Amino acid sequence: MTALTYIGKWGIKFGLYVDDYEYTGSQKSMNRLEVYMASRYDKTDMGTISDGNQNYVGVRRTVDLQRQILTLDQEEYMEPAIRDLGMWDVKSRDIPGDPNVPLEQVEKEQKIPAKFHKLYRRKVGLIMHWAMVSRPDIAYYAQVASRYLQGPKQSHMEYVDRVIAYIRTTIKRKLIYHCKMGPGATAYISVDAAFADTWDFKSTFGWVIMLCGGAWSWRVGTTPIQGHSSCEVEYIGIDDAVREVDFAERTFEDFDLECPKPWTMLEDNMGAIALCAGPSPHHQRTKHIGLRYHYIREKVKSGQIRMQHQDTEHQVADIFTKALSRVSFARHSAVLLGEVEIKVIAKPLPQSTRIYLELHNQQLAKRVAETQVRAAAGRKSSAEVTAYGASQKMLRTVSQLTKNAVGEDGELSSRRYQFHLMNGAKIGRIRS
Repeated sequence: MTALTYIGKWGIKFGLYVDDYEYTGSQKSMNRLEVYMASRYDKTDMGTISDGNQNYVGVRRTVDLQRQILTLDQEEYMEPAIRDLGMWDVKSRDIPGDPNVPLEQVEKEQKIPAKFHKLYRRKVGLIMHWAMVSRPDIAYYAQVASRYLQGPKQSHMEYVDRVIAYIRTTIKRKLIYHCKMGPGATAYISVDAAFADTWDFKSTFGWVIMLCGGAWSWRVGTTPIQGHSSCEVEYIGIDDAVREVDFAERTFEDFDLECPKPWTMLEDNMGAIALCAGPSPHHQRTKHIGLRYHYIREKVKSGQIRMQHQDTEHQVADIFTKALSRVSFARHSAVLLGEVEIKVIAKPLPQSTRIYLELHNQQLAKRVAETQVRAAAGRKSSAEVTAYGASQKMLRTVSQLTKNAVGEDGELSSRRYQFHLMNGAKIGRIRS
């Protein structure tokens, strides 16, 4: 959406995307706005969202008021695009990519036929659009295909063709939201990363914010630096997801929606969870991590984020970091699209992690005690006074961080509900 405006005197929320607009409010206020816009612009009214079959910026939104379900799909946009490529009758595919077939690396100064290059870029543009709007299940494959835009080979074209064949096979699948409750009661964030999986040894990470049974916001990206361990790249992925949470909270406020408190973040790397709890006693292993990535600690301390361990087999974000087998892909894609409930399978903290947290607090306590001994002996310098105060503050901070960061044990299932439906929202288009 290009712009979101709140018209305070009329109590209307108005969203604009290029020449398409959408607004909601009381019936009296919307009627007043319609008269005002008709007097200034040549526009077309396209009905209300609750009509059940209205398209907005190429996305069909269907509202089932009886079952309180909202679905999003792009079938009407996908079909003509696939037919135009001559791929409507291709062999069916139940997964977008083969996990056992690696892609060739791009060669420098490689001569590529202009027609072949243009076709490849067109196909990648299509799957990138579908992945960003309504099909998060192909987001990883679209991101991988975009890495070869400058020098694609025949193997890369076959890779993209398989993704399009998968979309043709599953063109009826929709992104489903269950709307019986507000998003605040059904929010989960799943984060995952693959260590050094690119040709330049950077890492792929991905996250998804699940609201009311379906994927609400998601991203697949590459770390800006070369990580030294899987723990570090998972930590970078967590940082990226936390910044999206800040944006999501402002969006919730704009639409007067209930904001989750706290946001539950699912992570399968115990080391990354422990790092979120505060400075590591293994300083030599973590001292190189940039300060910007420690932003998550403030969020955990304030209670905005709650770290929760998730069993790797049920980590939904795993679909964003690698090509999966048929069984794993089917399981995770069903959760992403809201067809199946997300399950939180939390395992108890391993003994090594518990010892890590205890050792961390013991070292801080020892530092405080040593400073107190020096103070009692009258050898406390100004630097030691500062260190003493910092140590006590750090000890209190880590205690709070540890309390907020460690999730509960056991198995939980989300309640599959979604947004409050804005049944009165109307859409339209301004004609130039």
